[in-house]
Amino acid sequence: MGRVHSINERFLLKITSIKGNAIYAQGRITGTVAGSGWLNLILRNGSRLTAGFRGKNSKGDIVGTGAGRYYVSGTKCYFKGSVSTLGGSDSYAHAKSLGISVSGVVDRRAFTVDVTMHGKWAS
Repeated sequence: MGRVHSINERFLLKITSIKGNAIYAQGRITGTVAGSGWLNLILRNGSRLTAGFRGKNSKGDIVGTGAGRYYVSGTKCYFKGSVSTLGGSDSYAHAKSLGISVSGVVDRRAFTVDVTMHGKWAS
């Protein structure tokens, strides 16, 4: 294992499309891996979800997948989970999750997704 890094990110995204039970969003990421960001959430039966994300900055692309649980209250969907796979290109080519938690809210009225990500990863 290489160097260990802390991750403390916030994704501020706009929903670009909703197709069935899939939500796609893009926007910006602030924090230690700041840059442009993309997210897709797939809401499954039994309040489960799967997710994929991508961040891009001058150091390369970082991509990951995860899973978690969600619940809906009014026009908002709240979710929590963890990142299971992590990788990318350039500086992030050998990235591995060492325990990254994710939480967020989808606001279907404002068409926004706000996500926070905390934990450790190795390069």
